[in-house]
Amino acid sequence: MPVDARLGSTTMRLRVLYTGDIESCGNASYGEVEDYTVNVYDPLSIDESDFANINVYPNPNEGTFTVDLRKLNTTNDVTVELYTISGQLIHQSK
Repeated sequence: MPVDARLGSTTMRLRVLYTGDIESCGNASYGEVEDYTVNVYDPLSIDESDFANINVYPNPNEGTFTVDLRKLNTTNDVTVELYTISGQLIHQSK
């Protein structure tokens, strides 16, 4: 997703040519076209450089794990939120 993508609901057209190539523009005699609605949201508010200072273990796990923030270089309060893959908040702690 481009960083400057417009937030909100937008359409995306995917075209697969007869040869198996995927193109967004141009003309083709044979192939398949599908339209999708995509919801674009604000990115998560974590600096990617902070990932090197966060440790989650064991991985994989069966629902019990540790989030180690001791190496996180901050004096601010940190809130940890855990979401399901569908975006439902299932745990929050400070």
